[in-house]
Amino acid sequence: MGNKRYTDEFKEKVVKEYLDGARLSDVVIKYDIHKTQIKVWSKKWKEHRSFPDGRGKAKQGRPKVTKINKEEMTKDEYIAYLEMELDILKYIAFLERKNQK
Repeated sequence: MGNKRYTDEFKEKVVKEYLDGARLSDVVIKYDIHKTQIKVWSKKWKEHRSFPDGRGKAKQGRPKVTKINKEEMTKDEYIAYLEMELDILKYIAFLERKNQK
């Protein structure tokens, strides 16, 4: 087991054997593949009848920071924004007091 790459044909062979009734532990031993990987492949096979890699589709890392345009806010939105900002400052002060103890 390890960081290996498998062909779609190999994945299909393993998944079909598992879905046709082979015990998971037997398939794991036979092909030297972690049981979680077999379950992931099986789920993809059931959903798509193929193995889409999904690379580039997940959002990773921190979300983009967008500038808040206060001039375009309504009065209620601006009040909510200021209340949120005040809550954040109160929480930071709480954490600072907690760390000083």
